[in-house]
Amino acid sequence: MIEVPESCQGCGACCRFDWMQLEPGDVVPARFMGEHEGQAVMVGLMPEWRCPALDASRNCAIYDQRPACCSRFVRGGEGCLRALRLAQSFPMESA
Repeated sequence: MIEVPESCQGCGACCRFDWMQLEPGDVVPARFMGEHEGQAVMVGLMPEWRCPALDASRNCAIYDQRPACCSRFVRGGEGCLRALRLAQSFPMESA
């Protein structure tokens, strides 16, 4: 059974990806952006593929400007549970 944290702050499990395509209307600071197959993306930082906007406390440094897909992510939802399972198998050493 996966335990869902009381708060997303300090978790960061869903903030792991190799790249995430940005949507029209997303306004992300340029230092966090890249390009993949001609599309604007945020690129995960190796070796843990963590979001470049995840700070040392595992909080989103651009929370007020986070991409739409991040805004739609639901704590305790299917994607959250999948991310928590992955995080158990491959824990982040540090943000």
